[in-house]
Amino acid sequence: TLCDAYFMNRDNGADFRLSDNFDGAESIFAVRVIILPEAGAQTIQVDDFGADPFDDQPDSAAIQAALDSTCDQDTVVFTSGVESPGYQGYWIDQTLFLTGSAAKQGLILTASDPANHAQWRATADLKGFVARLYARSRINNPGMIDDIEISSIDMHGGRELRQCQGADGVSNGLDDNYGSWLPECPAIDDPWCLPGVLGLDGGGNWADTSQNYLGRPDEWSTNVVVHDLRIEQGECGTALAFFSAGGRIENVTIDTAGDHVHAAGCAFTDADGDVGAWSDGITLFGPGHTITGNTVVNPSDIGIVFFGGKNTNISNNTIKITAGNYGAFGGIALHPWIFGDIGGLQINGNTVASEGDPRCGGLHTGI
Repeated sequence: TLCDAYFMNRDNGADFRLSDNFDGAESIFAVRVIILPEAGAQTIQVDDFGADPFDDQPDSAAIQAALDSTCDQDTVVFTSGVESPGYQGYWIDQTLFLTGSAAKQGLILTASDPANHAQWRATADLKGFVARLYARSRINNPGMIDDIEISSIDMHGGRELRQCQGADGVSNGLDDNYGSWLPECPAIDDPWCLPGVLGLDGGGNWADTSQNYLGRPDEWSTNVVVHDLRIEQGECGTALAFFSAGGRIENVTIDTAGDHVHAAGCAFTDADGDVGAWSDGITLFGPGHTITGNTVVNPSDIGIVFFGGKNTNISNNTIKITAGNYGAFGGIALHPWIFGDIGGLQINGNTVASEGDPRCGGLHTGI
């Protein structure tokens, strides 16, 4: 679905360019263009595209087809059921790219019953994140992605099924879950390609020291809103990456991401033996964000880490390490390595607690 088609022979005299995604040559027998009446905002049910949360088959291709069909202001609905008998959730075997094949504005992704969440579950062979805001190989203007809302979905990162590093100890796609089904990952050890859970890395002008996202809106993804999610069992990288401007994370629970056992001879909390496969709960960057009312349980790197930006508010969140060998470097970390100007930043009313074993687990630093 081309929401804003503009056929003007601009691509070396052509209106279409077809890519094989580096997965082999394609055989194309016909192309048809059908003009549809403008329908306005649509509600799109992913099950209408062949996804089925009540079976054990992969759903990524069907869900991606639904996401690719969206236009601005559409709502994408996933069938609820985490509290329902027979519900398995949507099995994700290829990273979902939420905005499809073009920069979108005003998309809503949610469950059919917000009181009974839908669920996404990583399969053992999923390469990379469970879901990302956009695909680098498809969209070259991510700053045009604005006003995206995601809510009422549980996301399971498959920590017990996936590995951050193979036998060679490197995240490179050999005997591990590093990579992507699109040509997104030509190099090794790129955080974009690690087996994380939800990557909402949007567009931004990292060279704009004034952080003028309101005055230069085409360069910044703005007003990405995440609320009432549960993100659990992330393998490594991060459970929730959030790079944009003027966004909001509220009432999100993150339960266990990565593995960080502090001492030799202590049993790992994830049996795959990835030493150093750490993961943040929330990895945050950019100006004007509000991060409030969230709970991060058992991150292995940092509960909430902020890499800089003006006028961001990190308030009334809870970061905790539970009993046993769960451990982390810190609850909240301010690391303004990308933007040094953090004027207007507030970090207040947060709770950081550790019940981890003092030798094998626990927390190096509160804030």
